[in-house]
Amino acid sequence: MVKSLKERAQKNEVITIKEVFGSYSIDIMGSCILSVDMDVTNSPSEQLVYHANNLFKISIPFFMLLGFFPFLTPVLNWLGVSFFSKSSFAFFRNIVEKIRQDRKNGSDKVRRQT
Repeated sequence: MVKSLKERAQKNEVITIKEVFGSYSIDIMGSCILSVDMDVTNSPSEQLVYHANNLFKISIPFFMLLGFFPFLTPVLNWLGVSFFSKSSFAFFRNIVEKIRQDRKNGSDKVRRQT
């Protein structure tokens, strides 16, 4: 991360803290949860960052509705209404499935290719 920040500073690029720590957070989650070196900080994947941002865009009114009326959750699930973006959720499910298959096939070091 420091190397990436130094390079961007030398090029006089505008550094957005949200972007820097967002990619760093993805690296940490991938490392801790999945034991995978994603290296989004040094080589950002537009698709991965897009879906991560999209997954965590949560509608406040919808969040409050489910908080106040949790019994509506099964009804909303039955209607096909989801708390998270379906395309982003499917994207991350596919990544996890790919990692699981690679590990099942005996690959010691798994690195996601986008």
